[in-house]
Formats: sequence, structure tokens, C-alpha cells
Amino acid sequence: MCLGLTRQQLRTWRDSEAVYRQALAVTKNNYIAHNELGAVLVNRGKTDEAIQHYQATIRLRPDYAEAHNNLGNALAKQGRPEEAIRELLEALRLRPNDGFIHNNLAVALVKQGRLNEAILHYQDAIRLNSNDSAAHYNLALLLASQGRTDEAIRHYQDALRLKPNRAEAHKNLGLALGKKGQIDQAIGHFQEATRLNPDDPETLYNLGFALEQQGRADEAIRQYQQVLRLKSDYADAGNNLGYLWAARGENLDQARALIEKAVLVQPQNAGFLDSLAWVLFKLNRPREALGYGLQAVEESARPDAGIYDHLGDIYAALQQRDQATAAWRKSLAVAPNPRIQKKLDELTEFNAQPQSH
Repeated sequence: MCLGLTRQQLRTWRDSEAVYRQALAVTKNNYIAHNELGAVLVNRGKTDEAIQHYQATIRLRPDYAEAHNNLGNALAKQGRPEEAIRELLEALRLRPNDGFIHNNLAVALVKQGRLNEAILHYQDAIRLNSNDSAAHYNLALLLASQGRTDEAIRHYQDALRLKPNRAEAHKNLGLALGKKGQIDQAIGHFQEATRLNPDDPETLYNLGFALEQQGRADEAIRQYQQVLRLKSDYADAGNNLGYLWAARGENLDQARALIEKAVLVQPQNAGFLDSLAWVLFKLNRPREALGYGLQAVEESARPDAGIYDHLGDIYAALQQRDQATAAWRKSLAVAPNPRIQKKLDELTEFNAQPQSH
């Protein structure tokens, strides 16, 4: 035994680097001390040295599955997935029914882009240990990235059932629920994630966006403002806050400054360009707005009803009625909307009236 320590002393000192170094100094071929020291070093960010100790463990005890697993994890941490997978496969050969090794192998496979294999190993990890919150969470992340949202939701829920105070799981479950249109439930999970981690700008942004989708503009504005207090260059939050202010005709100069800052960060973002066009329109500067509106149309990956609606308003303000008519018709072709149809009908009726010279 290392240094002749009692079990109580080992429990007390198990994370002590000095104890394991001393054990290696006074004992020979102590593969357990090498392995335990490696674990301590990894936790302290000394991964290079940890790898040396895991390798020493394996030289002394080639059939020690835990050391192969630990070495694989350390190599994966260093961005060496091929070597990591080799070690984890050996660990699994030695201990095929260890769910934690299946989970770790899946993590390494994901880093290599071998996603279908990773899913199988996450599923094996859960089959062997259904109470492994990490395996449920990791599988949920992977399924969500593949668009398998319903399955992802189930595994996020399992992960939270086992570990309810995991802020990242609440945030990602909220995103998955949002994709399914379950906005109320998404808001609940974003709020819980914010309670657990109140200084995470991404969670606050997601909460603000969900509130905006529900038409709860005042609450959304408060969330976006908090995001910008924490991260002043958060372009999406700046754009959304500026757009909400512009839509309400409030703080228009501040709104313009926020949106212009967002456009500087992402000059080809169609949504940001549309927001800038809209705030300029609200500032009674339709000629300037027109250029940004046309850019938004050009940069948009697909026809966007909102962009065409705004473009129609800008053309109408410039008395370019034919172009306004064409823009609103394009908007309606993407998404029928009684409000836009009313504007189009009114313009059509106006155009039909005799015009005096």
C-alpha cells in the first residue's frame, strides 16, 4: 500500500498531488499511484504530465482498463481523438460492460465526426447504466444536432431527472422545445437555467427571444438589456433590442446605434440589414433605408415575408407604388397576412383612382 496509509488517510488525501508523488518516490512499480496521480494532474490542468503517468501505469499493468480509459480521456482533451479512441477501445475490450467507458468512447468518436458510432455507444452506456446523467445529456446533444428533436428532448429530460441543477441541460432542453413550438415550456427551462447560472449571456438571450416570440416585448427588452450589460458585443441581442425599440417607435437613435454595431460584426446578416432598414424608416429616412432593405433581400437565404413587408413600406414612403405593390405581393406569397393584404388592397384602390395633374 502507498506509504502504508490507512483507508481513512487515503480518502482524506486522495486528491493530494504530494501524497502520490511521495508514494512513487518510496515504492517501486506502483501502478495505482501513477494512475491516481494522473487523475489529480488532469484535474489541475497538467494533462501532458498526466499522460506520462497513465502510460507508466499501462507499462506496469497493461490489462488495467481504468488506466486505458483515463489515458483515452486525457488524449481526447488534448485534441488527439485517434489515439484516444485506440485507448478507449482497449479499455472496452478489457471491460466491455462498463457504461462510463462507452460514454467516453462516444465523446471521442464525436470529435472525429463518427456520429452514428457515437450514438450507439451512448445508447450502450445508458443500457448499462440508465442513471448516467452525462450519457443522457451527451446523447441528447448529438441527437439535437442531427435534427432528432423529439428523441433529444426525452434524453434531456432524463438527464435533468437525474441531475436537476444542470443549467446547460435546461438551456438546451429549452432550445429543443422552442424548435417544437412549445414556447411556454421552453421559457420555463430558460428561466431555470438563468436561476442556476444568472450570468450566462446565451441563456438570457434565449429567454429574451422566447419572450419576444410570445409577444412579451417588455420582458424581452429587459433580458436583452441584461445580455448587453454582461456582453456588450452580443450582436444578436443588440439587433433584437434595437428592432423592438424601432417597432415601438422608442429610443430610435439608441436602436440605430445598436443595430449598426451588429451590422459591423455581421455585415451580410439579412436580419440585421433588415433591422437597420426598419429603424432608418422609423427615423423618416426611407432613402437610406432602401439600400439596406435591398441588401437584406439579396443576403437572405430564402424569401422572407418580413423583409419584403418592410421593403414595401419603404417603397410606399418613397411614393414608388409599383415597387411597393411587388414587395408586398412577394411577402404574401411567402406567408399570407391580413395586415399586409390590407395595405396592398388600399394601395391598389388608391392606384385605381383618377389622378389629377
